[in-house]
Amino acid sequence: DNATDTLNFNNKFLTLSGEEEKIAWTKYCKSIKGKTSAGIVGRGIYEVQLRHWLHFFPLNEKTLVLKTEDMTSEEGTRTVVEKAVGHLQLTNHYFAFAHKHSGLYQKPIDDRTAETLANFYATYNARLGHLLGREWDNPWPK
Repeated sequence: DNATDTLNFNNKFLTLSGEEEKIAWTKYCKSIKGKTSAGIVGRGIYEVQLRHWLHFFPLNEKTLVLKTEDMTSEEGTRTVVEKAVGHLQLTNHYFAFAHKHSGLYQKPIDDRTAETLANFYATYNARLGHLLGREWDNPWPK
């Protein structure tokens, strides 16, 4: 399908140097600015985005990175909120949780697209694991 063909060229993904990647990422961000439906693939490249922010706000010092997937139940949401409250050194409060993140999509993704996306994101996800720790090696387990 068209989405799959956009991601690769005969299953060969482009590899860029650090500086080339930075330039490409900047161009990409400018090209999608203000477009609500654009950028869906780029939003999944967490490592590139986080690396920029962590340069200014080091991990464990000022920055806490959380997964919305951990908030698919009331207990999971409570755990994530407690982690954030502790990180911010705030007084513990009782939070009533009326909503949770479903973690589900409206339609299942077809196998070919899922494989293409997994291949596309593999390098970025490995780098994310290196940046944030082993629990982030595969942010989308099946």
